Amino acid sequence: EKEETSMVLVVGDTRYIKNQQEEFLPKEVKIKPNYPNPFNPSTTLRFSLPEQAEVRVQVFNLLGQKVSTLINNEVRQAGIHTVTFDGSQRASGMYFAVFEIGKQRFVQKMTLIK
Repeated sequence: EKEETSMVLVVGDTRYIKNQQEEFLPKEVKIKPNYPNPFNPSTTLRFSLPEQAEVRVQVFNLLGQKVSTLINNEVRQAGIHTVTFDGSQRASGMYFAVFEIGKQRFVQKMTLIK
């Protein structure tokens, strides 16, 4: 598996650059573990998109109540993305980040410890 790269500079003709872009783009939607976890007061959520997609990321508590909307149905380009959840105004406990990417749905468990 290739190591993730946050920035790549490619120089060449148009055909070469297009081939290089395709090589570095993710091949599928992936949700990476949030970091740090457990966290206090904030954590970073990472996800990758193989192509442009509409994205929603919400955070819920153990009772299923929505406590935050981090991304609200925004179109994001192909590539690697990050978003931060700030739990400084929240109680310690378990939270769930729900990623809705296109027609796919992913859930990630997070632990806030104060």
